[in-house]
Amino acid sequence: TQQRIMSTMEKNRSNSNKTVLFDVGGKIYRVARSLLKQHSDTMLARIASDTWCSIDHKEEVGKNNNRNNGNNNNNDNTNDNKLFIERNGDRFQYVLDFMRDGGYVSLPTNIPKDALLQDLAYFGFQDIDPAKITVTVSASLFSD
Repeated sequence: TQQRIMSTMEKNRSNSNKTVLFDVGGKIYRVARSLLKQHSDTMLARIASDTWCSIDHKEEVGKNNNRNNGNNNNNDNTNDNKLFIERNGDRFQYVLDFMRDGGYVSLPTNIPKDALLQDLAYFGFQDIDPAKITVTVSASLFSD
């Protein structure tokens, strides 16, 4: 039974390595590493990379080891720790849409296009075509 439990824990750890948790302005997003790899030249891919995470978490793990007298169960490669980004959490979903849909994004009227373009530049996206980003007016705005 202990071997089965260990096998289940390894599977869970393996599955958690397939995604990254971002805390963007207080909103939590789980993003597939495969999506980030498609945009490897962006800041998002770099901060979620194994290299960045291992450097960033070595200090944290060291602190935790000291606090827990060496009995730390944290794994550098798990996504128990969220990567915090100081940006607008409501707009980040449209950054993800941009990544998923080849640069095409349909924004609601309450999200300024210029603000999304600033976010995309901040995250390091290149060759952004503003014509692919549209603002969609909801039909419900015109109904009585």
